Amino acid sequence: MSDVCPALDSAAVAPLDREGARRALDAAAVESGAIVTESEAALFVAVLPLLDPGDAGDARRALRHAWSSRPPGPRFDGFFARLATEAPLSEARHVAALLCGQNAMFAGDLREAERRVRTVLLACRGSGSRVERTVVLALARISLQLRQEFEALVLARHAVRAMDVAGDAWGSVSARLTVCAVFSLIGDLPRLAAVLDEVEPRIDAITDPVRRVFAKRTCHGRRAEVLQFHERYDAALGALRAGEYVGGDLYPEERRSSLILEADILFARGDFERAADHLTAAARLGSTTDMRGLRIRARRLCLNVCRGVSTTVEDADALLDDLEVRTASDIGPAARREYAILIGDAVASVPAGLPVARRAFDVAAAAAFERLIELDRFVREVPESATPTVDDLIVLEQFRRRSVVAQREVHVAVARLIARAVREGRTAAPMLPTDGELTCVCAWCQRVRTTDGVWLSIQQFLPLQLEGAIELTHGICDSCFPALRGQLYVDAHAGAA
Repeated sequence: MSDVCPALDSAAVAPLDREGARRALDAAAVESGAIVTESEAALFVAVLPLLDPGDAGDARRALRHAWSSRPPGPRFDGFFARLATEAPLSEARHVAALLCGQNAMFAGDLREAERRVRTVLLACRGSGSRVERTVVLALARISLQLRQEFEALVLARHAVRAMDVAGDAWGSVSARLTVCAVFSLIGDLPRLAAVLDEVEPRIDAITDPVRRVFAKRTCHGRRAEVLQFHERYDAALGALRAGEYVGGDLYPEERRSSLILEADILFARGDFERAADHLTAAARLGSTTDMRGLRIRARRLCLNVCRGVSTTVEDADALLDDLEVRTASDIGPAARREYAILIGDAVASVPAGLPVARRAFDVAAAAAFERLIELDRFVREVPESATPTVDDLIVLEQFRRRSVVAQREVHVAVARLIARAVREGRTAAPMLPTDGELTCVCAWCQRVRTTDGVWLSIQQFLPLQLEGAIELTHGICDSCFPALRGQLYVDAHAGAA
């Protein structure tokens, strides 16, 4: 490569015209062989403005780099957006659109990423191509980021089978690592350990050194989670540290994830101050309102409750503000429900946290209902997600049972909050169910149904039996139902179109 572009600085690239750039790229590709080297990738980035997305030869040159482990990144989304519409090669168009979707995912714009990747899947579904396999896996990763555990597991397992059939070593490992991430998300650590045992022997078959390093680092991090689950905290920290020493310095996002995981381990071990320091360091590496940023803030909130930090309630309120403001953007109802419950649980024990805890549980209830609508829409629009295996169904049923237990705990927490309000002097509403009957809460607006069918605001809801358990269930009130039915009608006809 040194004879092609010695320094790869502006002085070296400036004299090149379009044809010179093409010749330099072709010569670099011959020298690099099957794998795109770091210096070839740097040359491609430097000469990219000279390439023509509508030229078949340039489309092939761009395709080589789009498939590589060193893609040019979001700075060149404009070129790849043009390539996605102007390239004469269908593979180049699909891969360019996929790359734009992946860049959107890395930038934290998950809804835009989902839209782009679904569009590519619609265009190549049924082709059996490398693009289709990669798109299914990309959609699984986006679903994972959105906390859509059902979709992520079924799509990732679908990708595993397709990659194995195709003999794609990197794809097979990458898909299995996504399955590992799903098991981590739903807290199924024994299955996570079993998949790791499958993955690790396959890593040496990956020919690209960048991807091989990434796979090894990821496996070390997942092993650390398994060790933490077994309360082997020192071993977990050792596994995490070993991963950081594989292949040189971590990328900023890798470093951020590593700091969050290390903070979780330290928190579980009871080392609150060091955990707080790690979360502070992680927060400096990215946005406070993307998915990881919200996760950091939620973790720090729990930590601050344990440490007795005075600003805990204000921090919880601000975090809820961001969850609600971003409702229509990229975090999704599953993540919003998860974080809202975490916030409610954290501040419910704080003396001044009653109003914020109630607000958090209201947000969680509404998000749970939205999640059902989202799941129905996803299954209709992405048929791959509607074909789970028997094992997928077993995993998801076990997760559902754990979720039911967690939801009951939320109901108990709500009941305790309401009972506390009564003890503070508020008057009970005599028309609400008693004696073990279910109290129905509208999951859309959080109003409560009385025994004679009247819907009250949750602020008016007070139990008669202050010391007894309050059994809550979710429904939909007469005011919300027509609007919801209209929305489902629109969605159904949009899907059919």
